[in-house]
Amino acid sequence: MKKLENPADVSDFSAKFSDEKSAAEYLALIRWKTGVDCPYCDSRNNASPVKSRTSGKYRCKFCRKDFSVRTETIFERSNIKLHKWLYAIYLLQTARQNLSSPQLGSEIGITQKSAWLMLRRIREACAAENIRLAGIAKKDEIHAEKKEKKNIASPVNKKLIREFDRTVRNILRYRMTYTPSQRIASYVEKTKFPECLHVGEDGRILGIWVMGNDYRVRSGYYGGYPAGYLKRIKALFPDKGRVLHLFSGRVDLSVMPGDTVDLDPEAEPTFLDDAQTLKNVPIENYDLILADPPYSVEDADHYQPTMVKRNKVMKTLGKRAKIGTHVVWLDQVLPMYRKDEWSITGLIGMVKSTNHRFRVVTIFERCKNSN
Repeated sequence: MKKLENPADVSDFSAKFSDEKSAAEYLALIRWKTGVDCPYCDSRNNASPVKSRTSGKYRCKFCRKDFSVRTETIFERSNIKLHKWLYAIYLLQTARQNLSSPQLGSEIGITQKSAWLMLRRIREACAAENIRLAGIAKKDEIHAEKKEKKNIASPVNKKLIREFDRTVRNILRYRMTYTPSQRIASYVEKTKFPECLHVGEDGRILGIWVMGNDYRVRSGYYGGYPAGYLKRIKALFPDKGRVLHLFSGRVDLSVMPGDTVDLDPEAEPTFLDDAQTLKNVPIENYDLILADPPYSVEDADHYQPTMVKRNKVMKTLGKRAKIGTHVVWLDQVLPMYRKDEWSITGLIGMVKSTNHRFRVVTIFERCKNSN
């Protein structure tokens, strides 16, 4: 990537960021100073450009996922060109008064609705990262009036450049989160089951999964996930890259790659550890944790010496999981949890077929740091 200078004023901005490619190069330099890092598995300098496409995509050699400079930023899932996004940030930063969505839409050539969504995303990111968008607008305007001198090295101009650069860098740190309705939309798109899930009045994902006749466990391991379960979970969480399977057994990692935890050495887990303590597992590295514990003492005889204490597992996860981490708990009961650590964002009833136990998929989200 070649070095790209930051914009000094409006005319300079238009010259430097005239298209999607130039804006993407600038964002890549800001986001990946020492090489391209995978936003899914956090592997560093382990990605290469996807040569068959012209959309600026990269493919991670470790997790094999494709991504771009937009991935996991406010620019993701947007059809608006990147240079227009940057121009919107610039206008917000240099506006003397509050910038409205009709004004922004007219300025960059998009609809008022799209402009409103852009402003909302930018302001959410700025609020999360404590970014000040205003404060130097008048200085920029004074410089613009003296365009003929074009003194890029002036103290006023340098400050403006630093402010824009810092703003974009901080906005790139902000990670977009899927809303329940967006997760359901992703699920419907990938599974073609439009009537299984809906958003309840309290904002949670609610629904029923009937696995049907094709529920047989593919691995042949007692108590393993029924066929199709992991595909459904993957469809619900397209934004999750680091996955941990608790009580993993011989889980089929080809469907949902990740690390595994189990007490059975024959299952060849990534971590041979007790899910109640997880002493050797770096919990903070994962953003999605799948738990399928034994449901009863009889089930535990097939897995481990004693029945697992669900509350201990949730307590351990609560101490070390980072904010925004999701735990998907498949069980016949709701495990005890601390409401100041976890919030329930989804409840899905699941049944394989006739004469099978009814289970509940409980989706927890880590909501704050523990004391």
